[in-house]
Amino acid sequence: WAALDGTVFFDAMLENKNLWDEPQQVLAKNVLEQLYKVRKVAKLDPPSPFYAVLLMDGDELGIQMSNPHKQRAIADGLARFTAEAGNIVYAHNGFLVYAGGDDVLVLLPLEDALHCAAALRKYYLSCFAVTPVTTSISAAIEYAHVKMPLGKVLRDAHDLLDNVAKDGRGRDAIACRVWKPGGMTVEWAQPWEIAMKDCSVFIDLLAEAFRKEQKMEVSEGEPDRFSGKFFYRIGERFDLLNPSKKDEAPVLSPIQATDLMTMEYLNSGDSAVKTMNEARRIVQPLLEQCRPVERDKAKPKERWKVSDSLNADGALLVRFLAKKGVER
Repeated sequence: WAALDGTVFFDAMLENKNLWDEPQQVLAKNVLEQLYKVRKVAKLDPPSPFYAVLLMDGDELGIQMSNPHKQRAIADGLARFTAEAGNIVYAHNGFLVYAGGDDVLVLLPLEDALHCAAALRKYYLSCFAVTPVTTSISAAIEYAHVKMPLGKVLRDAHDLLDNVAKDGRGRDAIACRVWKPGGMTVEWAQPWEIAMKDCSVFIDLLAEAFRKEQKMEVSEGEPDRFSGKFFYRIGERFDLLNPSKKDEAPVLSPIQATDLMTMEYLNSGDSAVKTMNEARRIVQPLLEQCRPVERDKAKPKERWKVSDSLNADGALLVRFLAKKGVER
């Protein structure tokens, strides 16, 4: 399977006559017909035209290397992490490009990237858990369309890691971007402690719940958990709620904003839930991931700076992951 030309799995590629000479066009048509049959019999979704690039880098190790009392612990911890990183990546269907010291570069399927990043972070922290070394690890994930040049994606991953996850969110953070052929469409970032719930990334949990509801809709006639209408209008609603100027107070309090968006969800026309309490349990965690937080290691999490503005990209990332980038 790995030796096959990846284009043979995508409808648009097989239908593109510019990619095949005349005899190959006949073969491409036959392959497309067989793909349709396989998907129907096996009840498979079309493959996602997106892949993930995961870039991770340890935080604040360099400044501690000058301390002779920490050098051995740093070296031993990094050796343990590097030795195990490949197994963690493999367990998440990834391809490890390199793991050197506290740097990691991985290629992954779209749906495995956040799981893999969380697992690598967990193991990295365990490597220094009983040492005098204080460190964390930040991550950047680029979800890129197969038509995007890999070199451009890799360069942007470094920018995303350094300027958004580290400088923008205060390190020990995760940042994601979605790149479609027309350009970047989504950027979301949070400190790990805000992004995580029960050893998983909250965005991933929401996307998985949405994905399951989508399958229920196909098989049982159930409506979407997050309707298309709700997602497409969420940006407009956030624009109304957000302060028009930097120093202005928000139009509504976080509780009021949650209540308003809960009503929006109930009134979207496709909601399976019928009460405010049920809808609030769905909408509130989504909005929490849409409100950027800046980590301050000198303060407890409750005193970190929380943005007054809501960023719709958190919700759009949930929808993108749930649909695996495939629009029907």
